[in-house]
Amino acid sequence: KSLRLQKSRSRPLMAFVTFETGASLYGSRRIAQGVISELVKSSTFASVWAEFDASLAQKLAETRVTDEDAHLTSTCLQELTLVAPNLGKGWGVRAFGSTCNGFARHGSDLDATCCRDASVALPEPFLPDLLEDMARLLEEQPNFTIVEKVMSARIPILRMKFKQVLDVDLSLQNIEPLPNTQLLRSYVSLDTCIRDLGVLVKLWAHAAGVCGAQQGHLSAYSFTLMVIYFLQVDPDLRLPVLPTARFDGSATTPPHPHSWRCGLSMAQMLGRFFIFFAEQFQWGSEVVSVRTGRRLSASDDTFSELRGRFASRLHVEDPFLLHRNLQCALRPEQEKELNTKLWEAAQAFRQGLLPVGLQASPDTRHQIDVGIQMPIKEDRKTAPSGHFKKLSQPNGDEHGLVLAMQNASKECHESDSESTRCTLDGPGEGAKASAPAAEDVPVTLLLKTWKL
Repeated sequence: KSLRLQKSRSRPLMAFVTFETGASLYGSRRIAQGVISELVKSSTFASVWAEFDASLAQKLAETRVTDEDAHLTSTCLQELTLVAPNLGKGWGVRAFGSTCNGFARHGSDLDATCCRDASVALPEPFLPDLLEDMARLLEEQPNFTIVEKVMSARIPILRMKFKQVLDVDLSLQNIEPLPNTQLLRSYVSLDTCIRDLGVLVKLWAHAAGVCGAQQGHLSAYSFTLMVIYFLQVDPDLRLPVLPTARFDGSATTPPHPHSWRCGLSMAQMLGRFFIFFAEQFQWGSEVVSVRTGRRLSASDDTFSELRGRFASRLHVEDPFLLHRNLQCALRPEQEKELNTKLWEAAQAFRQGLLPVGLQASPDTRHQIDVGIQMPIKEDRKTAPSGHFKKLSQPNGDEHGLVLAMQNASKECHESDSESTRCTLDGPGEGAKASAPAAEDVPVTLLLKTWKL
């Protein structure tokens, strides 16, 4: 209903807000949270959420796996399966990763392993030699082109092109990812929104330049675990925790008794994801653990096997290899960049914008347009409505609201009275807010505490 700014000799600028119910609050953080709670319920915000959801749905439609993608992947696996027995009796091919776990998108590559028995690992010294044999066999196949042989990695792989279109990474006896694939596929089976949120976060991570273990960033798999962990610990979502002991890496996915339904829109979940990891997640001590699905410190005995758990770094636990901290690929400078990009994405939502990489088209960007009314000069009594002038956010300037609030603060300082009243109102005609002086920042600091 109203926002009153007051400054006295004994205290800095304070904000007082009154809602239609007559209740009043005061103070910076509480006022900001109360104002944003009311704004989120307004028709302006409802329209923004609806347009966000439409834009994200269009983005997801652009990245859906097509029938051609599925057919190409299936054909590649069939041809690999025919070649594998030439290594010896009992050899076969198993796919893993996004192709099988439900988080694939258009253009995703194929991760596969050639294995003799999914329950028995071969001694590592034999793997490079066997991989060389597999490379020679595949070079005889017209549809495969060997791009690179990575023999020095912990798990040697062949990087190939199938029919000059599909990227394929082939390893030998790499059975570690198979239970992970089962687990993620089970989570996706609970609700398709889990898959959609995971795909959107990975699209953002690639566009923001913070995804890719080879470049010292987190892997796409780590971002998927972050998505599931967020859904598990968010108090309004509470995704069930599936027991990892039930997943053994077999070709079939074990049934589970859990059911779950998401009560938020995709835009709301995505905004909460970024705000959680930018502001609420205890970076440096908390562990992303889909195995526990609880917000626990790395010092907890649950993570006694986790490597590097006492370092003040991001911690992402592998749900099956409990000693493996997936931040091992994340360099310190890239970790700072990731933290910054998460904060920028959270701020984009607050400014009424979709983060980088998630806009379906340039014209789907949206800004929150909230006009501000304030008296030019008035005493402590409430000013009549005719004595207000409006400062509204100009189209195309996402900082207009901040500038308008800063100018409102400035005029309050310059007023003869100690108390001046400002009212948040809908969009209106008005002069464009000019840039304030550097010291006129009290209300801007208040705005930074707004939460969705």
